[in-house]
Amino acid sequence: EQKYLYYKNFLDGARVHFGLDFNYLAPDENEGSYSPRWVTEVLRPRLDADGYRGLKLTGADSNTDWNIAPVVKGDRRLRGALYAISAHYHEDTPDSARNCGLPIFNSEDLAPYRHHFSCALDMAHKIIQSYASGRMVQYQMHPVIEAIYDSTPYSCKSILTAVGAIETAVAWPSGSPAELVLLLWCSTAAHRSGACAFSWSI
Repeated sequence: EQKYLYYKNFLDGARVHFGLDFNYLAPDENEGSYSPRWVTEVLRPRLDADGYRGLKLTGADSNTDWNIAPVVKGDRRLRGALYAISAHYHEDTPDSARNCGLPIFNSEDLAPYRHHFSCALDMAHKIIQSYASGRMVQYQMHPVIEAIYDSTPYSCKSILTAVGAIETAVAWPSGSPAELVLLLWCSTAAHRSGACAFSWSI
């Protein structure tokens, strides 16, 4: 009961106080364990009853494997409760994922770390490979722009900080024009995904 109310209170607060309705929700702990029974017997039916029938569930956001795929294929109720299966940091998929009967999402992939940036072509390659090789129809890069304190864990994972983006647009300090061009180039490269069917958007 408490776990469900945690989800519901978050969704209610976003809707009532900020006018936000979410399209997707992961049904369990990020990159942690998941419970098919919790999804099919608690979360999905109660969301439906509480006015969130249009909220799509995706799982399991694993950063190690696609173990949810054979579970989904063998569990009709779970397959009906989920909208898509998802994983992190994988641009390819096994046959079990492609044959599970649901769309496949790359729900978290890395932008090259800004301190060890290779090139924007690497980012474009990840996006294209996720669709062409992994047959994934949604791609989320984590994060391209970062707005967190330097003392926060993993604070080096973006290619550009929010402060850097503002400085680039306003003051053009030394080195920043290249950052802005890089950001615009990446946006252009990502826009090529618009040619792919389904839910890709920029």
